[in-house]
Amino acid sequence: HRPGSMQSAVDASALAGASALEIAQDPARTRVAEYAAKNEVAGSGLNPSELDITIGHWYGLTNTFVADDGMIPSTPNAIRVSGRRPNIP
Repeated sequence: HRPGSMQSAVDASALAGASALEIAQDPARTRVAEYAAKNEVAGSGLNPSELDITIGHWYGLTNTFVADDGMIPSTPNAIRVSGRRPNIP
């Protein structure tokens, strides 16, 4: 991914958020927002309103992400972040 691209920004944010999942979901979401703000896209950091953050479970055997709905008794182990800003790839 190119530096300054939307994909680079959300990837960095997701990695940062995942590192906080062992603490709890709220710190993970906070970390995503912090890193999104630090990663410029078209000259400015991403705002929380430009992010979709989904916390859930990654199943490596099937390469499947399942959003956490509170029904799975285990602690979430994955986070998916997508960003949106008009006219930005």
